[in-house]
Amino acid sequence: MMFTAYIDDSGSDPKQQVANATAIIIPAARIVALEREWDALKRKEGFSCWHTSEFVARNPESDFADWDDNKHDRVFRSVRNICKRYGVQAMSFSVKKQDYDEIVPDFFRKHSGQFHYTWAIRHLLTHIAQWRHSRGIKYAMEYVFDWMGEKRRNPRRKEIEDVMDQAEEDATAKGHIGEYSNWSFRYRKDVPGLQCVDALAWCVYQYGMMAFCNNR
Repeated sequence: MMFTAYIDDSGSDPKQQVANATAIIIPAARIVALEREWDALKRKEGFSCWHTSEFVARNPESDFADWDDNKHDRVFRSVRNICKRYGVQAMSFSVKKQDYDEIVPDFFRKHSGQFHYTWAIRHLLTHIAQWRHSRGIKYAMEYVFDWMGEKRRNPRRKEIEDVMDQAEEDATAKGHIGEYSNWSFRYRKDVPGLQCVDALAWCVYQYGMMAFCNNR
């Protein structure tokens, strides 16, 4: 069976104290059913694209602005249930930015990544590989990242692309050609899997703030 890992970041804003990379893994054979159910939820509840931080804040510029508490709770339960129904595995890696900045020297960051999210992605890919091998999954996976702008304008995206290229070079050297060649950056509004992982990433970010910064 083939799988797709939908990957999102949370805490990438320089003002935020914690950064994380989160993935939800969905069997390719279930993606059409996920998209059908997600589209039905959007039509029923009246939103165009799920964005958890806007939902939680009831952003006045968003579709969630005027939702009452009952609808707020009902829709979030539906989003959670869809994630549980279609995702076979979720995983995340978080880093406290201050710790990374104090411990990782500049010369090492030239190789590991200047950005905290890059560091988290490297570890996330390791976790995904361990999950695959523990279950004997031989087919290469697809990796779908939330859109980060054009590479030439966003150095954060360029670093992630470099990470994926490096992972493929390492896999090729070990005889596993194509292990990390199937990846893309796509717009969240067009991809239900990215909207699902956005909800997970937000939850993990909140837990990271509590664990690292005692923010309750």
